[in-house]
Amino acid sequence: MHEVDSICDRLSRKGAVAARAMSIAAAMFFHADGAPAASPISVAVADFDYIDSSGEPVDQTAKHAALVSAFAQRLRDDLAGRSDYRVIPIDCPKHPCTAAKMPPDDFVDAARRAGAQFVVYGGISK
Repeated sequence: MHEVDSICDRLSRKGAVAARAMSIAAAMFFHADGAPAASPISVAVADFDYIDSSGEPVDQTAKHAALVSAFAQRLRDDLAGRSDYRVIPIDCPKHPCTAAKMPPDDFVDAARRAGAQFVVYGGISK
């Protein structure tokens, strides 16, 4: 599990743009005095796309898929641990449930049906 935590930490740093966007979006729900909004923000964390163009001689597809999945789950768990967010699952017909694997309208519709106010999605490129 140490390797997953280490890689999740590195991926978290690379995913800083997504985290920053989420922070900006969340800031819109705070009152001027800094108090959180009355009810938690419903957020869905989609699965993340992964592109590996490193050309490594050993096929690590399964390992990388597991690490990317662990990253998404860690993000869900971290948000769920905060009282100002309510993490909700997206019901997708096929998994992984990523923005690149679904037509955009279907992806947005799935998030809306789930009741998400915000969706965290993205990709990791190696």
